[in-house]
Order: sequence, then structure tokens, then C-alpha cells
Amino acid sequence: MSIFRTLPTQSALLPVSTTYAAVALALSEGTAAALKHLLNVPYGPLDDHRLDLYFPEESHKPCPVYIGIHGGNWSHGFKEWFAFGAGP
Repeated sequence: MSIFRTLPTQSALLPVSTTYAAVALALSEGTAAALKHLLNVPYGPLDDHRLDLYFPEESHKPCPVYIGIHGGNWSHGFKEWFAFGAGP
């Protein structure tokens, strides 16, 4: 799956960070493949004002909500790296 492989290039990360990013992205792609989702839903006027929503299988009962806000010093990382947190 390659839905997250078109992310823009960032400045160099430490080797351990690069490894983390690759693993997190692969896990996140698995989550996107396993769950219904809506990607890049706008919440503001800028291109960066987008969020991704992941949904459990059909349920008529209340379900937990996971809200993930990544750090990255507002200069590194992508929301796509953290989708695995919503995984089954």
C-alpha cells in the first residue's frame, strides 16, 4: 500500500528517527488498509489544516475515540506517521 508515500521531503533526521519514521509509516499504512477511513479532511483554511479519521467496523454502540496530536517541534513529522495509534 502506498497511500502515504507521497509526503514532502523534510530536512535530515537522525538515523534513529529515520528508522522510526519508516516503521511508523508502514504500521500506519496497515491501519489504513484495515479500517474504514477519510483522509485529509479540512478543518481550516491552510493546506496543512487537514486531519485523518479512522472508523471501527460497523457498530451501533458507543466506541472509544483516539485523538493523536504529533509533536515534531511543528517542523518534522506527518500525521500519516501516527495512524497506527488508531489500529485494531
